[in-house]
Amino acid sequence: LLIVITILGILAALITTNLVGGRERAQDTRKKQNLTQLKLSLHLYYTDYGHFPPPGNGINFLGCGANGNSNCTTSFTAGGKEYLSKLPQNSGGQNEFRYYSCNDGDDFRLKINLSNASDSEIIESQARCPVDTCVTTQNINIGASDYVLCGN
Repeated sequence: LLIVITILGILAALITTNLVGGRERAQDTRKKQNLTQLKLSLHLYYTDYGHFPPPGNGINFLGCGANGNSNCTTSFTAGGKEYLSKLPQNSGGQNEFRYYSCNDGDDFRLKINLSNASDSEIIESQARCPVDTCVTTQNINIGASDYVLCGN
């Protein structure tokens, strides 16, 4: 009986660990998909205005409102045109991404923190979008678990 209880305890621990890891991977996949949608909407904006939006307050970016000079906090709408109906946000209602405008609006960096720091796409994304090619007045701090997308 003691052996059966021990085996059941080990199995329960393994199942719980896999469930938690699976949930984190699913959340990270959602975050990457949301960031890709934002990237596409930024390219649509670029097509209309000839530049990517300027940086805002470090969390948001400018480019919303009738004149395109308001912080985009929950959606991405400029000049009456909706580019993205809902910006990626965390459970506290804050944008869960960071936006950096580069090279006078000709490029950008988007980053989002992933739960699974061992995700192989993190290193690939950081190599594809190096910080040193992004000329900006903003301080770009890319961490070990930050997934990065760039405009080019």
